[in-house]
Amino acid sequence: MTDAEREAILRDEAIEWFVRLQEADDELLWTAHRAWLEADPAHRRADAAIRSLWVDLDLQAVAWAARGASAPSAAVHQLRRRGGPSRAAFVGWAAAAAAVATIAIFVPRPISPVLNPSQTYRTDGSHLRTIALQDGSKLYLNRNTVASVRVGPEARFVALRSGEAAFDIRHERRPFTVLAGTREIRVLGTEFNVLDQQGAFAVTVRRGVVSVSASESSAPPVRVAAGQALVRPAGAATDAIRQVDPEAAFAWRTGRLVFVDRPLPAVASALSRYMGGTIEVSPDLMQTHVTAILAIGSAAHLRRQLEGLAPVRFERRGQGWRLQPATPDAPVDARR
Repeated sequence: MTDAEREAILRDEAIEWFVRLQEADDELLWTAHRAWLEADPAHRRADAAIRSLWVDLDLQAVAWAARGASAPSAAVHQLRRRGGPSRAAFVGWAAAAAAVATIAIFVPRPISPVLNPSQTYRTDGSHLRTIALQDGSKLYLNRNTVASVRVGPEARFVALRSGEAAFDIRHERRPFTVLAGTREIRVLGTEFNVLDQQGAFAVTVRRGVVSVSASESSAPPVRVAAGQALVRPAGAATDAIRQVDPEAAFAWRTGRLVFVDRPLPAVASALSRYMGGTIEVSPDLMQTHVTAILAIGSAAHLRRQLEGLAPVRFERRGQGWRLQPATPDAPVDARR
């Protein structure tokens, strides 16, 4: 068997896995896929290549749809030169909606946009927002959040540009993709929360299963099930999967912030969205952990609550604050 023939076989296998996983919430299927990936480094490379091409098409379609134009043939040829699965392999899976757009990559003709023109939604520091999507799914935006949404006949797409959002996704065959930072989250029917703020990233699942992959990595996607969270604190080099109480991640929707043994810098980062300014943390407090439930209110109200529950005090620093160790004789800041 030649190298080219082996690559073609691996591409076909990767395509089959990709399509099957688009609508899978069966843990046995995910386990089998992981075993396939771990059996040979070449399997991982083939899987990463298929997912990379899928993301490329999503991003190209978004750009073309925003301009109200079809894909230029030069862009199609550029994708074809990168190499990828055979057209025949995709045609064999054309019954699955997830493969429809990918087929188009390898057809030497202009591609029509697969997504409708996007709509961008924003929230300020004082309000939440609920968006009912055309497919019956719902998107909940936290304060100071920006998200762009496209729902088309073959794909559903949200770009979380900054902030935090919760998703309640209606189960159907069209894949639903969330892009946040350098991450891609693939779902069909589930309820999950995504945080992408100041270098911190987290996906918490309350119902169903999601697949999280990094667009800049060849590592296989990570499966996150209900009751789990994929987290990477600001400054960390790797992700971690944790067993969590999902209600804590969704608490902001009911006007609360829940912290369970959270490092103070992470708490400060979360509060900055609601207080309208950055919050620095004194080096003396970097190892302090906080367990608290705070009622979301004005900046002054949040500061008073945290000061009453943790050995800290806020000091004004320009347009933001600095958290210092609490001292009995600390002066009262009149601007608080």
